[in-house]
Amino acid sequence: MKTKYGSKRQKLLSSALVAGLLGTSISSGAIIQSVAGPINGSDGGAGTVIVDTSNDTGDWITNLNAGQTTFIRFDWTISNNNGESGTGGFYGGMGVFGAGELLLVGNGWESLNYGAGAGPTIENSATAYTVGETVSLLVQLSQNTGGLDTWKVWVNPDGSSLESAPDIERTDWNLDGISQFTSRAGGSPGAATISNLTVASSFSDVVPEPSSSVMLLTGLAGMALRRRR
Repeated sequence: MKTKYGSKRQKLLSSALVAGLLGTSISSGAIIQSVAGPINGSDGGAGTVIVDTSNDTGDWITNLNAGQTTFIRFDWTISNNNGESGTGGFYGGMGVFGAGELLLVGNGWESLNYGAGAGPTIENSATAYTVGETVSLLVQLSQNTGGLDTWKVWVNPDGSSLESAPDIERTDWNLDGISQFTSRAGGSPGAATISNLTVASSFSDVVPEPSSSVMLLTGLAGMALRRRR
């Protein structure tokens, strides 16, 4: 005979199972803003605007400039790299602009690896891109003072990624006066798109924590036990 306790317990286990399948915990934080896309990258200037100070939910760009740490994750696909062989011919990714280009997260000129930087200063990860392949890139932006702003980049982050171990990072950057985020693809006829851009205030909001996997296993075990009983 089923009891009210058993029914309630089963519902709780079902909730845990669903949360595990979704890759998030029940108490996960809120996403600040998301843009599905795809947004085609454009050459020249700042690129194609994704988010700027006119449509940033809750004025998160202003808060970022005031010192709040922000995490931005997006899917990036290079569909044409203009025959780039590592000697120059393509660049692109998510552009961060203010009075000028402050940061580009994706790929820099004269490299086949994912990287970040601005102008001639590009830091490259150990991971090379493949034309036609979609990769997930996560960037952390932190405003400090005196030109000591920090950015960190993870390539295909997952639950095992740690904030202390990004693929590339700089702690001596200048990110003052950010006003827009764009989709860029240069080196005509280079082409790339950004999709599923997500903005959050914590790492765990955009990257499922390892505990999510534990929750999924616990939910499955609980349901199996309930069925056996």
